[in-house]
Amino acid sequence: MNYTECIEYLYGLTHHGIKLGLENPRRLLSILGNPERRFRSVHIAGTNGKGSTAVMLAGLLQAAGWKVGLFTSPHLIRFTERIRINGAEIKEEEVTDLTSRIREQVRREPDLRPTFFEFVTALAFSHFSDNSVDWAVVETGLGGRFDATNVINPDLTIITPVGMDHREFLGDTLEEIAFEKAGIIKESTPLVLSSQEPAAREVILRRAESLSSPVTEYGRDFRATLKGSARGGMEFDFHTISGGSVKASITGIEIPLLGRHQVENASVAIEAFLELLKEKESPTSLSGMIRDALLRTSWPGRLEFRSFLGMPLLLDGAHNGEAAVSLAAFLKGLLHSGDFRGITLIFGAMKDKNIKDILAPLLPITERLIITAAGYERSETPSGIMDLLLSDPGLSASLPRTELLTAPGVEEALNVAQSLSRDGELTVLTGSLYLVGDAMEVLGGTPVLRELSESR
Repeated sequence: MNYTECIEYLYGLTHHGIKLGLENPRRLLSILGNPERRFRSVHIAGTNGKGSTAVMLAGLLQAAGWKVGLFTSPHLIRFTERIRINGAEIKEEEVTDLTSRIREQVRREPDLRPTFFEFVTALAFSHFSDNSVDWAVVETGLGGRFDATNVINPDLTIITPVGMDHREFLGDTLEEIAFEKAGIIKESTPLVLSSQEPAAREVILRRAESLSSPVTEYGRDFRATLKGSARGGMEFDFHTISGGSVKASITGIEIPLLGRHQVENASVAIEAFLELLKEKESPTSLSGMIRDALLRTSWPGRLEFRSFLGMPLLLDGAHNGEAAVSLAAFLKGLLHSGDFRGITLIFGAMKDKNIKDILAPLLPITERLIITAAGYERSETPSGIMDLLLSDPGLSASLPRTELLTAPGVEEALNVAQSLSRDGELTVLTGSLYLVGDAMEVLGGTPVLRELSESR
């Protein structure tokens, strides 16, 4: 099986769709010898911020001297982005070898039909096992309770902010979605919890209590103080709290990621790291290691400044209402500070997303809107988004001051934006990580297994 055949096989598995449940992944991993039992792990669920939190925690564990696997999804331009050890992506020949090995085992089980994500989860865990990692930081693909990754028995779980997303699979209310995310909590296993909406928080804490899982919560047990922000990133102090008062602090932490939400994500990663090292009582002893590790964080496509033919460009994968609110707050800060005097928005989204919720916080600060589509079947068409804009009273109220344009694809949209760009304007491309992936390809990234981004 060569790499091209591997691509074709993995792509074919996407036709099995998405199946929530643990019977398939448990059976698949069992015939592979249960590789997920050969390393310690941290399991992360949430609607926003879980990828950023995962990559920062993996960096912290690596800085402490461990060999660390990282499993995230989706990828932007290369399938190999999903599976890393100590920051290095899995090699193409390793993907091919593992795919061949796992495929042969599946063939011996005629009634076993793994989905793409189930297969790739098994591939990741096998890669970590083969390379004897000490830890694996594992991000859920969708939800938590019935996600294929929920076969692991983690040493710690993390739930990042829960919002309204994937309603067709997880439920129509915040409580229902939080219940699915809380499905990763294991009996007597510590949980580190990001700040949550009250309805989601109540569901998660109730689940943790029922399983006797100790909870450390952002804002109650630890928090951050923002010290400053610049084009290159954020600076903050981290505090542990006891009895409502600061017990210990690590000052002057810098992360090369933008947005206030990334400060909270970094704080959650630090708290999880201290919990795993049993160093919560004396975090300052690790301050140098923590500063150095977080300063090296790389997580493309999330409030990332780039340039296209001399035009300032900001890429962000905001794909739900909560993420769009964070993006809008960041852009308002740029406009208020005078860094930029106007915003051109290149926007596209998947059909299964609540496009109204994503656009609503962004339209009031947008002077020019270029509607486009990522190169996937799931993408909403520019005409479909335009129809929504014109028919929805809440969205159309923002349109009289907004110039509306369409472009069939991301490259065309970038060229339109560049041709109209004026000094002091910022072009922002957002609405989907798949749209960001298309933009990165235009900007020079080499696509590998690009078509598989669509799955999960």
